[in-house]
Amino acid sequence: SAVGYSSGSAYPNVSLSTPLPGIPKPVFASVDGHEKHETKITTLENGLKVASQNKFGQFCTVGILVNSGSRHEAKYPSGIAHFLEKLSFSSTAQFGSKDEILLTLEKHGGICDCQTSRDTTMYAVSAEVKGLDTVVNLLSDACVTEMLRPLPYCQAVSRSDETKPIKPITNKAFVAFSGDIITDYNDFLHVALRIAPKTNKRYSTLLKICMELERAKTQLKSMLMMNLESRPVIFEDVGRQVLATGKRKLPHELCELISNITASDIKRVTTKMLRSKPAVAALGDLTELPSYEDIQAALSSKDGRLPRIYRLFR
Repeated sequence: SAVGYSSGSAYPNVSLSTPLPGIPKPVFASVDGHEKHETKITTLENGLKVASQNKFGQFCTVGILVNSGSRHEAKYPSGIAHFLEKLSFSSTAQFGSKDEILLTLEKHGGICDCQTSRDTTMYAVSAEVKGLDTVVNLLSDACVTEMLRPLPYCQAVSRSDETKPIKPITNKAFVAFSGDIITDYNDFLHVALRIAPKTNKRYSTLLKICMELERAKTQLKSMLMMNLESRPVIFEDVGRQVLATGKRKLPHELCELISNITASDIKRVTTKMLRSKPAVAALGDLTELPSYEDIQAALSSKDGRLPRIYRLFR
C-alpha cells in the first residue's frame, strides 16, 4: 500500500489505500443508471399528486406543475400563459412585493423560477433543506393568491382598446421603400451541391444506417444520463412524467427502451408521421410554391416527388 508522510512527522506511516478505522464506508453513486431511491407518488384527497425522491446534498428543489400552457388559450386572450409566467413571484397575499419574496429566499440560499411551455406551467424553488417549510408556504402563496393591483393610469382609460394613434401616420412614412422582396442566393451553392453527392462506396447503405442508429442511441442515452446529474433537471423530469403518465420511468428503464429501438421502428414512426397532415408555412415569392394537396401527396408517396405542374405562361 502507498505510504504518505506529513511535514510535521506526527504520522510518519499512514496508509493511503487502507480505510481508516472507525469511519463508515462511503456510498458511491452507481454508473449503471440504477437510482438508489425510487420516486414516491402520493395522491391526496383533493386529487393533488405529490411526487418525491430522495437526493444527496443539503439543498432541495420543490415546485408545482400545472397541466396547462399556451395550447389551452383557445377560450382566453392569446398570450395569457406568458403573462402568468411574468406575473409569478411578484406579490402575494403574504408578501407585498417581489423584493420581499427574494429576501425570504435569500435567508435559505434559494432561487425561484417559473416556466410556461406548450402544455405545462411550472413553479420551482431551490433552497436549503432546512427552509423547506418556508419554501412550500411561498410556493402555495405565489401559485394561488397572486395579487393584481390596478395601476394609477388605468383609471384614465375610458375604453378597452385605443384605436387612434399618438401621432398621425402620413404617406411620408412609406415613400422611403419602393422595392420588392429580394431573394439572396449563396455564391458557393454550386460548390455545396457538388460536394453533397460524394459518399464512400466501400460500405453498403444498410451498414451505414445501422452505424448511425447505434451512434444516435448511444448519444441519446449519454445525454439522458448527463442531464439527470443536475437536481433541477431531475425535478423537472419527475414532474413532467408524473403529470403526463401518472408515474415515472427510471433512467435505466429509459435506456433499455432506447436500446431496443430498431431500424424498422424508425421506419414505422417516420411513415406514420409523413402520412399525417403537414403544416406548411411559406415566406417570400410564392409563385412556385406547390399546393397543400401536392405537398401532402409527395410526403405520402414512396419516391417523395412533387407532381409536375404545366403552365402556359411563366
